[in-house]
This record gives sequence, C-alpha cells and structure tokens, in this order.
Amino acid sequence: WSRGCRTSRVQCSAKRLCLLPRYLISASCSWCAGLQYVGCFADAPSPRALPDLLADDPLMNITMCAAMAQARGYTVFALQQQTQCYGGFDKTLAIAYGPSSNCDMICPGAPAQMCGGDLANSLYQVPQPAESVVNISK
Repeated sequence: WSRGCRTSRVQCSAKRLCLLPRYLISASCSWCAGLQYVGCFADAPSPRALPDLLADDPLMNITMCAAMAQARGYTVFALQQQTQCYGGFDKTLAIAYGPSSNCDMICPGAPAQMCGGDLANSLYQVPQPAESVVNISK
C-alpha cells in the first residue's frame, strides 16, 4: 500500500501507478465541485506536458483522475486518450505546448465527460484546501 502516495487507501504499483479502490472512486467527492477546468492543451510524446502517468484505466473519468492527483498532492492533472490520467505540479509546463481542439474523446467511465484526445490534455486544476485561521487570544 501507498508506495509514494499520500493516503493508505491508494495502492501504487512498482511503476508508481496509483490505483484507488473502486468504492472510493464511486463515493461522493465533496471537493470535486471545486475542480477548475483549465482547457484543452496539446501534449508531445517527449517530454510530456505533465510528467507522471497516474493511471491508464478502461473506466477512467474526471473524478477518478482528480482523486489520484489529489492523493499524490498534485496541483494539476489531465486526462488524455480516453483512459490516461497524468499529474504534475507546474501549470505553466502543462500549457506550454499551447491550446488544442482535439479533446474530443469520451471518458469510458462517464460517457457525459470528455477525457482528452490524441496528444491532447483535458487539463484541470486541483482545488487547494482552505488555510485554517487560528485565533490566539491572551
């Protein structure tokens, strides 16, 4: 469990692909409402706009990818080629190849969602937790 990931509920393989148990993916995602769609951006085979392939799953959807990215502490994530989920920390690198109009592939795990395209990333920003304010009085 949890090789390189931030939660014990995430299982990672030797290739560092992190898989969430299906019950967590299908559970309601309270923070997913805060996801910000950045847009559709081009990618290249090398170097990738986002460096870490989190999963290549035949049931990929936005919530699944978001949960894996959030569990790893990433600030941005993208879906590509219907089944691939990428994560990273640098939004500037994620958009470096410029806009694309090729995010036209349906997510197999949620047919109402789009999961990127051929070398095209449906890019999202992970909501950051609100900082807590502590009131210290003497």
